[in-house]
Amino acid sequence: MFLVAGVSGNTGSKVADLLLSKGEKVRVVVRDAKKGEPWAARGCEVAVGSLADVDFVSRSFEGIASAYLLVPPQMQAEDPVAASKKIIDGYVEALSQNDHLETIAFLSSLGAQYDKLPMGLIDISAYAESKLLGVNVQFFFLRAAYFMENWLGNLAQMQNGTLPTFLRESFPLQMVATQDIAEAAVEALLDPTKPWDVIQIAGPEQYNSWDVAAAFGKALDKHVKVETLPVEDMVQIMGQWGVPPKLAGAMQQMYNAIHMGRCELKDRPFYTYHGRISLEQFAQSAVKSAAAK
Repeated sequence: MFLVAGVSGNTGSKVADLLLSKGEKVRVVVRDAKKGEPWAARGCEVAVGSLADVDFVSRSFEGIASAYLLVPPQMQAEDPVAASKKIIDGYVEALSQNDHLETIAFLSSLGAQYDKLPMGLIDISAYAESKLLGVNVQFFFLRAAYFMENWLGNLAQMQNGTLPTFLRESFPLQMVATQDIAEAAVEALLDPTKPWDVIQIAGPEQYNSWDVAAAFGKALDKHVKVETLPVEDMVQIMGQWGVPPKLAGAMQQMYNAIHMGRCELKDRPFYTYHGRISLEQFAQSAVKSAAAK
C-alpha cells in the first residue's frame, strides 16, 4: 500500500490519482475528514490528522511499503521555515519507529543542494534532504522546478491585462506543471530500482515572465503586460498585501537565490526528468478550468 500526503494540494492529489489509475492501494492523509470523503469513495483508506503530530504520522506509516511525502506550505505560521522544519523532524522520528518502509518519494526543490547558502523557502528542502538522508529508507528526492501553478495566483490580474511579478522579465527560469511532478513521483515509486536518489524535474523548456504573459494572454485572448516589482522592496510590498514579515523575508531570499542562478538544472550527478506539459498548454487548460467554475 502507498501512503500519499498532501492530497488536498496540487501534487499529492495527482500522485494519488495516478496510483489509483494503476490499480494500486492508497492511503491518503488529510487534516479535515470532509476532504477525505471523496478519496474514501474511490476506495482509499483515509488517515485524518496533522503532519505536525508525530504520533499520528507514525500510525499512518503502519502497513505502508512506500510513500509520497512533502511539507505542506506553512503560510499561516509566524515563522513558516521553522514550522516546516518541525514537520521534517517529525518525519525523521516517525520513520525511525517504522523500519519496514522501503521507498519514499519526497517533494524537494531545485537549489536544495545549497544548504550552506541563504535560499529562503528553499532552505526547507535543503534541511529535509540533509535530515532524511540519515533515515534507513530508500529516498527519491524530487527537486522540482518552479510550479506553473504558482502563476494562477495572478490570474485575476492577468484577466485585467497585467502580470505583477518579482521575477525579472527576461530571466529564464525552469518551470514545471505539477502533473509532470506527479508522473515523475509515481514512476520512481513503482520502479525503485533506479540508481539515483535525486531526480530533478522540469518542464520541456525554460520560460521568463514575458513568456508567461504571452501564454496566458493567448489563452485569455487579450494582451497581458508584465509589471516587474523590485525584489529589494519585496518585504514592504508583501506586507501591504498582508503577508507576514518572516514569510515575505523568506520569499525575498528565495527570489534573490533564483536570480543568482541557484535554481538551475545541474548536469551531474543528478538525473533530470523533463515533463511534457508546456507553459502554453498549461495556460490554456488553466484558463479553461477557471472559466468552467
